[in-house]
Amino acid sequence: MIKITGILLNTNGIEFTVIGNVLKELESIIEWSIQNKSRIGFFAAIYKNVTERIKAAANKGKFQNREQIELLDVTFALRYFTAIDEFWSNSNTHSAWAFALQKSKLKFTIIIQQLLLSMNPHINIDLAISSEKVCPDEKLLFLYPDFLKVNEILALALDQIEKEIFTCHPC
Repeated sequence: MIKITGILLNTNGIEFTVIGNVLKELESIIEWSIQNKSRIGFFAAIYKNVTERIKAAANKGKFQNREQIELLDVTFALRYFTAIDEFWSNSNTHSAWAFALQKSKLKFTIIIQQLLLSMNPHINIDLAISSEKVCPDEKLLFLYPDFLKVNEILALALDQIEKEIFTCHPC
């Protein structure tokens, strides 16, 4: 489970203070999904792709406040990791994440449905909570230019991802 102590974020003994650790955790979710033939890996794979792009943009100095965007990325990812942990331990069965992850067990849920089910709680709930933690109150305004940059990165990634999905799967 996740423990938050100041800026140090920890889950299962792994300290999450940099995007690199987020990428390692996403990779482990993807590997688990492949081994267990789980559809959870679809969202994790897209999440990893976008996170790699954000890390690359941060390394190239594309953000006004690199430290803040990295902290947001880590804080945001930890909400997803918490949802996965709770799903695996059956400790949360009534949230939007629980609903989305339960649907991953159904073979008739098509890829795009699975992605949308996972994107909904992550963007509509997790992003708002993570943003407020990283930039409380009026400080959130200073995140706006970097937020727009993340949206650009996400749009470019989704174009590529959409092509890849429809190349290998009709839906």
